[in-house]
Amino acid sequence: MLLPGCTKQNNPSAVTWHKFTSEKDHFSVMVPGKPLEESDNPSPDAFHYFYFQVSEKNSSYLVSSGKLTDDPGVRNRLYDEIRDKTVGQYGKMLREKPMDICGFPGREVQLSADNGNSFAVTRFFIGKGHFYQELVVVPKESQGSTNIAVFLDSFNVLDLK
Repeated sequence: MLLPGCTKQNNPSAVTWHKFTSEKDHFSVMVPGKPLEESDNPSPDAFHYFYFQVSEKNSSYLVSSGKLTDDPGVRNRLYDEIRDKTVGQYGKMLREKPMDICGFPGREVQLSADNGNSFAVTRFFIGKGHFYQELVVVPKESQGSTNIAVFLDSFNVLDLK
């Protein structure tokens, strides 16, 4: 993902980043702060949501994951539904592109959110029996922040046994 240059206030060193690993959901990602985990229900097959807040910058970072078998015949329809739901929840789609994420076919969608006051980027894919979605929402003036790429590009699917 190509992002415009950043200003001093958008320097990722201004935020303390930590590597977060979820062995349960088989991923790791660099995050600003400690996550708040939520789940749809206590079942081990439920979707899990990890929220990372950077309140002083009004930015949010989210990873959601859940067990899901990849069926290439329905993958694109599922990706369309996820895109449509995300756009419906956050705002106007600016750009959508297919992309390889961790070696799996996925998509990236950029959005104008909160009546144009925020910028959001989401990436989603199915890999190793799980669905993964990353979402970043930042103030519009921070859309060139390198923090977006630090978070999105650091995502890894783990091969845990």
